[in-house]
Amino acid sequence: GLADGAHTLSATQTDRAGNIATTTLSFTVDRAVPQPSQSGDIVGLYLQNTGMTAEKGGYVTFGQAFQPGAIMSGDSLVARINGVDYAVQMNVKATYGDGSVRHAILTLNAPDIAPGGKLAVTLAKGSAVVPSPAAPSALALLTTGYDVNVNLAFHNADGTTTTDSASAAAALQAAINAGDIRRWLTGPEVNEYDVVTTVNGGKLKVEFDIRAYADGTTTTDVIFDNSWMFSPGKTNLVYDVAISQGGGQVYSASNVSQ
Repeated sequence: GLADGAHTLSATQTDRAGNIATTTLSFTVDRAVPQPSQSGDIVGLYLQNTGMTAEKGGYVTFGQAFQPGAIMSGDSLVARINGVDYAVQMNVKATYGDGSVRHAILTLNAPDIAPGGKLAVTLAKGSAVVPSPAAPSALALLTTGYDVNVNLAFHNADGTTTTDSASAAAALQAAINAGDIRRWLTGPEVNEYDVVTTVNGGKLKVEFDIRAYADGTTTTDVIFDNSWMFSPGKTNLVYDVAISQGGGQVYSASNVSQ
């Protein structure tokens, strides 16, 4: 087998015309990943800080696959880090034929990680103290003043420009009013609300995927969608976009063609 450390794998292929193509893959072998050692242990992993400054403790969310039969949907998980059990929120997304978990989204409130350091984590069956208060509901989130704003300038074929905007808070409030909020993650540590609105006379969809954590932090993914299956009159769009949060601009791009 390969030794621990960095490795590079190259593959070369020659077609009938004599053209040569080479592909290189770099990867690292690390057998030091924590191994199950106690009753109820399932799998080990690392949380790694690849930066040059300390990573302050806080919530981390990631996907995890499991072996068949390792854990059932109704089981609870803890993350054992340096001998301390941390509560884990498990949102199951796929199961095996026996009902055991195949893939889930996990969330935990991890401790600090030193620059270039890593934390050894063992996922195990068990329970730990969950945060109080829990992650906010959609309505409670809006009372905190949360919002993400998108401003757009569409470049029309006739040379004119059409401006429009979208607000994550307004889209979330509209979904609350309509009773139509899609939830990707639900639990005491994080809730994720996925809401959609349209701009430019309904020509472009804007989706906000809003994660609200128990510690008051939020993350928002903004997705621009110009796909309209079997809808007549839809065309490519060209626009400038600026996204702001908390009164400050966090992203901008010009002449986006979609």
